[in-house]
Amino acid sequence: MLGEMALSLNIAMGIINCSYINDIWSTDPILSHPWFPSKMSRDRFLQILYYLHVNYNRSNTGNDKLFKLRPLLDHIVRQCKEHYNLRCEVSIDEQIIGIKSR
Repeated sequence: MLGEMALSLNIAMGIINCSYINDIWSTDPILSHPWFPSKMSRDRFLQILYYLHVNYNRSNTGNDKLFKLRPLLDHIVRQCKEHYNLRCEVSIDEQIIGIKSR
């Protein structure tokens, strides 16, 4: 449960434009993001992040470069499919779909 929360916080940090992880938990009103401290303390997040390690071994017998992450990725995909309800008001940004025009 804590690992999943730390992973979701890490994904959400990809949306936030912040130079340092500590700034997200800052008490300065300019830097703070109140959602993050409400989910997990900074020290607990950093402790989980410290122990989270993924290493690519070249001894993989298949072509799947994410073989160590595959169970986690499959779980995330299943959870997203289960909990996200696509509505008809969905727009696709031009940055998402590659085009060759100017």
